[in-house]
Amino acid sequence: MPFSTVLLLVVVVAGALALRRFEQRSRSGAGRATTFPYYARRALFSEAERAFLGVLEEAAGEHYRVFGKVRLADVLGVQRGTPAGERQRALNRVLQKHVDFVVCRPADLVVVALVELDDATHARGDRRTRDAFLERACSAAGVKLLRFPAKSGYVLTQVRAALAELEATPGVGPLPGAATTNP
Repeated sequence: MPFSTVLLLVVVVAGALALRRFEQRSRSGAGRATTFPYYARRALFSEAERAFLGVLEEAAGEHYRVFGKVRLADVLGVQRGTPAGERQRALNRVLQKHVDFVVCRPADLVVVALVELDDATHARGDRRTRDAFLERACSAAGVKLLRFPAKSGYVLTQVRAALAELEATPGVGPLPGAATTNP
């Protein structure tokens, strides 16, 4: 048998073996055991967020539904027609962020406002940059952003007043049976 034929046979057999090994590794997670290094967090909300949520839900009453820890990409989308590179960058900026609370109309769950609870970390430079981005993104999307300072106690009438202002937001309008004055 000529040397070139033997060499070709060796290359074909070696390639077949390499392909088989590659397929086996691909099926088994690239040869590594799959690990699950997760733990259950103690609570969904910090103490401050939980305290504020109670007041926010009471202020919302039957007029609104409140959701917490919502991914920003579930609330803000990227406009059609945005060039691919710009679209991906814009999407990446909202994919890893979340907002503290989202206020929706109960009948159709249309987003009425985003709510941020600002604790001491919002004084840091990176948080100020994030907050400025969030404000600009919400403004561009026409979504109302409410900010409340984190504190040990909240005044229900102040939170109700902020929610009552939402009724004047274009596209939201007064809800059926909504109070026209703040208690």
